[in-house]
Amino acid sequence: MSKIIQAQSLQLAYNKNEPVIKNTDFSVEAKDFIFLTGKSGSGKSTFLKSLYGELPVSGGKLNVCGFDLESINGKKLNLLRKHIGVIF
Repeated sequence: MSKIIQAQSLQLAYNKNEPVIKNTDFSVEAKDFIFLTGKSGSGKSTFLKSLYGELPVSGGKLNVCGFDLESINGKKLNLLRKHIGVIF
C-alpha cells in the first residue's frame, strides 16, 4: 500500500518556543482508519490543521498525498484540500 501521510521529525507549534508536537515520526497507509485522542491542549487539532495546510509545519517534514506541506503553494493546497475531510 502507498503512504498517504508521512512525517519525519515533525514539529508543530503555534509559538516557536512552545512546540505542541515534537520530533515525531509516523506514516499512514491508504485505507488505514485513524482517530486521535488526548487531553485538551495535547496537539490533536494542531495536527489536523497541519494536514490541510491551515497551520504551517514548524520543523521536520510532513508529506500528505504526495504534497510536501513545507513548500506547498496556493493552487496545490486547494487541490490537496479537495481530498481531505476533517471532523472536530
